[in-house]
Amino acid sequence: MTPEPNTGPLLIAAVDRHLGIARQGRIPWRCDEDRALFRTLTTTHPSSGVIVGRKTWESLPKRRLPGRTLFVVSRHHNDKGAVFASSPLQALELANQQCQRIFIAGGLAIYRALYPYVTEMLISHLDLDAHCDLRLEQAWFDDFEVRESRRHHCADVDFVYRRYARKRPPLAPSPATSHIR
Repeated sequence: MTPEPNTGPLLIAAVDRHLGIARQGRIPWRCDEDRALFRTLTTTHPSSGVIVGRKTWESLPKRRLPGRTLFVVSRHHNDKGAVFASSPLQALELANQQCQRIFIAGGLAIYRALYPYVTEMLISHLDLDAHCDLRLEQAWFDDFEVRESRRHHCADVDFVYRRYARKRPPLAPSPATSHIR
């Protein structure tokens, strides 16, 4: 269930049948087993960082992820519990400097901005239709192949955790591109 040795940032998400991740700015399901899987995956390395956008950060309990360095893309916050960056690429550069394992955990704008650099996707596919208005791109999965697949059960819904690996090397972030937002 663990990702490959550190080869680059990993996209981590839970999705419904239509790759939906949120409805009206919120995750429209509660799945304790998937939350536990997220915690396990993002804390398996002693130097893990998690990149999120401001809205995702604000949705976190106490705005913290214990045992992980939290990188928040926002221009308007300052909090001692997180490292703030003004762009997704700046967050990725800071995480690369401070962490050995980097997870990209949303929201959609962060996923889109950092997708070109992702080496693996760790996706929990929930067997439900949550009528989401935000979705991952189906085309992204064309660049990846399944390396691992495990079935899980969560309260009233089954889900399949899949680890996808990129078929070809991703882009490498560079200081010259950090101004891109």
